[in-house]
Amino acid sequence: MSSTTIGGADEIVLELSHGGRSARARVDHTRGAALIDLHVTDSSGQWRPIVARDVPGEDARANPACFFMVPWCNRVRDAVFVWQGRRIALRPDGREPHAMHGDVRKRAWSIVDRSPVSARLAFESAASGAASGAGLGGPVNFPWAFGCEARYELAARARGLALRIELNVTSRADEAFPVGAGIHPYFPRVQRAGGGACQVRLAAPVRGRFPSDRCMPTGPARHDALSRRLERLMPPAPGPQMDSYAGYGGACYLRWPGCTVTMTSSPEHGQMVYFGPHEALAGKPAGPSPFIAVEPMTLAADGFNMMARGEADHGVVVLAPGQTLRLWHELLVETA
Repeated sequence: MSSTTIGGADEIVLELSHGGRSARARVDHTRGAALIDLHVTDSSGQWRPIVARDVPGEDARANPACFFMVPWCNRVRDAVFVWQGRRIALRPDGREPHAMHGDVRKRAWSIVDRSPVSARLAFESAASGAASGAGLGGPVNFPWAFGCEARYELAARARGLALRIELNVTSRADEAFPVGAGIHPYFPRVQRAGGGACQVRLAAPVRGRFPSDRCMPTGPARHDALSRRLERLMPPAPGPQMDSYAGYGGACYLRWPGCTVTMTSSPEHGQMVYFGPHEALAGKPAGPSPFIAVEPMTLAADGFNMMARGEADHGVVVLAPGQTLRLWHELLVETA
């Protein structure tokens, strides 16, 4: 397990034991209702990192293992898009000229209810903009009001232990608007067990890969070598990667010796980003990061602008006043 204290003041700790295995998930309601990490034991009682960045010395709360992306996913190019003939300007990220990863991942959420194995959290953009904008980059970075409700639950399944993640996004506006949502989970590139270290193998079938600039599509998706590589369990392709894919089939498979994770997502998640960076982390020279990310999304990167240009595979969902987009993901963990 991480050296980070378990059960800090801002953490919700969910725990479940069943069939000789245990699972522990930590959620930070003060920072985006993010999943700090998920660990599951194997038959020897060793904790395996499942959803984790696994960077030595890194503050896991400041860099959570999985966060929600709402009301858009990945990037909006130059922080501007056009909706029904209107130019909508967002605030850029600061590190890039683009608006990135939505605007809920660093904001405080309220706890609606919880149990030893589950927690429900909520966020209202109108209330957040007034109450907590000063410390979080100002008012919510979106012109239409919306609410979110997220629920985490650990559960026993026939083949192992699972974490189910549900997300509802509801319009609080008086007109229709475009929206996208997704999750950004990190998985360890290497798991250490039994005195050894083994690299992950990954499969995440897709229809094709977009040619892209910083993940933002510059042309139609095509079935290429990297798309074909994702059809079967293989180690991540060599070299740094940050690619957008269309036609995501809603299932991703990760396998280390003695540990398999199957991540399934609701059918609305037709887009996926794979992120396998090479970075200088924890004082080490640049090289393959300790993590990869597989990001199921309803909306393509820069999907709002893709829709405005009449391009395919944008993934934009249009919410009418009071309408709710209901989404879910489940991570099933099998350990030997």
